[in-house]
Amino acid sequence: MNSMKSNTNTKGIYIKSKLKLSNEKREEGWSLKYFSSTRPISKIKRLLFRNQTQKFNSSGYGLKRFSRQVEEMTNERITEDYVREHFKNDDYFKSKKALIEEQISSNPRVKKLLSSASKNGIGKGYPEFIISFKDEPEFIIVIECKGDIKKHQSKDRDKYSEYSVDGALLYSSYLSKEFDVLSIAVSGEIKKEIKVSHFLQLKNKHEAPEILGSKLLSIQNYLKEYKYDERKFKQSYEDLLKYSKELNDFLQSKKVKESDRSLLISGILIALDDESFKVAYEKQKNPKSLAENLVNTIKQQLSYDITNEKVEILTHQYNFIKIHPTLSKNSDKDENVLRILIKNIDENINSFMKTNKKTSSKPAMKKMQQSFCVLIKT
Repeated sequence: MNSMKSNTNTKGIYIKSKLKLSNEKREEGWSLKYFSSTRPISKIKRLLFRNQTQKFNSSGYGLKRFSRQVEEMTNERITEDYVREHFKNDDYFKSKKALIEEQISSNPRVKKLLSSASKNGIGKGYPEFIISFKDEPEFIIVIECKGDIKKHQSKDRDKYSEYSVDGALLYSSYLSKEFDVLSIAVSGEIKKEIKVSHFLQLKNKHEAPEILGSKLLSIQNYLKEYKYDERKFKQSYEDLLKYSKELNDFLQSKKVKESDRSLLISGILIALDDESFKVAYEKQKNPKSLAENLVNTIKQQLSYDITNEKVEILTHQYNFIKIHPTLSKNSDKDENVLRILIKNIDENINSFMKTNKKTSSKPAMKKMQQSFCVLIKT
């Protein structure tokens, strides 16, 4: 790390890679305890830049203010260590289902959204922790920490750089432009007194209601609470109905008869329950082979639940897929229409059904299925 010098007319301030202070600052009463953190000193660097126009001297306000800010950051490291210790042995983190990053994310979308999310109004935002998920790419967790438990939440939640709740909600407001965000504020240094607040802000929504309790939970529990949230179900349901209209238009443009549309969708959903098919379909480049594989998988899946006679009757109805001029052949643009259709149904319908199968009431799911069927037939 290169040494840094403040841009002032007074004696320079140096912070080197070994966190040693210059002789001049030792004489002015600086202590190495302010720089005892083993964490990278990016925050201290930013403080220096922010205060570079202040006049630093042995009795000036600028030096005292800077000293106080650095001491607050040192206390904050204790809170961060508590959070880090809590998550480091989490099963989701150990199995690499979740990625935990500090201050800067490797996700380009996250980096872009935080590029103007500074708590001071200008520049980038640097949350203490950012948690993302391999299997839930549209959900993200952001954590903001403060060492002083009195700095947990301001009255109007608008002192972003001073309070953990205020800062966490600020980051959430930026990230929610493209993600569902669980923001967590953690304050305090003593383990028994640590204060925790949770807020869930869904994509493109302004509201961020407080949820859960006042303790840190496991990553698995956070995912569970997110999926069980009634607002999330409502949002997903609305998205599904919107997709159903798009799907109906797509099938109509591909010359799929109205009477065959619900049958085709149900068959694809049945086949997607077969893990072998789910893995293999994206690799099948030949539409005719894919159509045959789809119908054969449907037949096999049906055989687990109903008699052979009924299986044959239903399979006969699904056979139109194998000879349909659009589904069994590449389009004029050399697109595998059937493969595109299966992928879209998997992402939009199948994922919704699997996510909400156990989390939603039977009447709600039945209403959703009826509404979807009506939209497809119209």
